[in-house]
Amino acid sequence: MLIQAITLCHNSAKITPSELASSEVSRLITDQNSLRRELRAKFPRNHGQLLPALHFLQHEFGYLPDWAMEVVGWHLGIPASEVYGAATSYTELRIQQPRATVVRVCTALSCLTQGAAGILSSLEAELDPGSANSRFTLEETPCGFLCGMAPAIEIDGRWHGRLDPQSAIQLVRNVAND
Repeated sequence: MLIQAITLCHNSAKITPSELASSEVSRLITDQNSLRRELRAKFPRNHGQLLPALHFLQHEFGYLPDWAMEVVGWHLGIPASEVYGAATSYTELRIQQPRATVVRVCTALSCLTQGAAGILSSLEAELDPGSANSRFTLEETPCGFLCGMAPAIEIDGRWHGRLDPQSAIQLVRNVAND
């Protein structure tokens, strides 16, 4: 299991155990053991605990590291493929480490009819989230449940509504500079 977890992913790049420094192996083992203890204390070993455990990981790490999903699968007796399938099925769960500022644009019907597509396009052009140097993670979310304030965006967990492309860009700049 440890060899699989180490080989699975380290900083989003596949590596083999021989490429890891002994201090990194030590840290990973410590992290896995700490997570196992926490899971045993907080989550009964049954299939119904998968989503609560994944939300716990998301809260702890800000995303779902591969090694941590494998530990959850081990704890709950669920194959890694099923854990990964659940993790990728829910938009609020991230399997990649986000950048410094996370911006989510609601793309539900109310927001789309009020201009969310224009906001999304403007933010993509302004923030350049695909660039290696970008400090921003830009995501779409199927619904922010703020239909009365459409269009809405979330910046680092805080929702803002009734925006247009320019005000959204200015808001993101202001939040990022704080």
